[in-house]
Amino acid sequence: MTHDHATPTPGTRRTVLAIDTCFTSCSVAIGLYDGDQLVRTVSLFEPMQTGQAERIVPMVANVAADAGIVLSDVGLVAVTVGPGSFTGTRIGLAAAKGLALAAGAPTAGVTSLQVIAVQLARAGVSDGRDICVAIDMGRQDIYVQVFDKSGFEARTPAQLVAIGDVAAFAASHAAVVLGHGPGFSTPASPWSQFFLPQAETVVALVTQCQPKLSRAAALYLRAPDAKPPGAGANKHGS
Repeated sequence: MTHDHATPTPGTRRTVLAIDTCFTSCSVAIGLYDGDQLVRTVSLFEPMQTGQAERIVPMVANVAADAGIVLSDVGLVAVTVGPGSFTGTRIGLAAAKGLALAAGAPTAGVTSLQVIAVQLARAGVSDGRDICVAIDMGRQDIYVQVFDKSGFEARTPAQLVAIGDVAAFAASHAAVVLGHGPGFSTPASPWSQFFLPQAETVVALVTQCQPKLSRAAALYLRAPDAKPPGAGANKHGS
């Protein structure tokens, strides 16, 4: 199901296409602007463990049709660049770069952790404190990044810390830990839904932060774990 939002916000682009495939979902959004005002966002979100590569282009076509645009109308393609699933991150980046090439538009990247931080801040679960987003992908190392209470301003770069060091890392930045995954005691918390990045939040980040955005390039916090045959067990992550 597509969702249509119409909350004006300061912005700089006429039409923005946003994509996320970093984790276990596929999300697409288009932001439409009147000058510097974001006047309409049309989005589509589908949870999925696999299959993002097959769904992303049809989803873009559906959202573009709902928004009443064609690809050549797009002025910027924004995408989550990780950290996340190694395969998912590559799918999103490849799609974004291909669509940007077809549209004749530049790309911009945001971290998946910042998208999550904005979603958590908007949900009001941080009690007005700075936010340490912590994602356990099922291993001993945790992806972390600290943001201000709005989620729009990064206090630290995204990085890996040992699971036992997350609390101290957050405390050193006076931030509240909002974590998700097997290493956290409440994986089914009421705010679990906010740990899947939504492309409409990527549009909001572009609107708010575009002067600080960089071109889309993968953010891999570690090398891929998949190895050639005979070199060890295959794993997935980035």
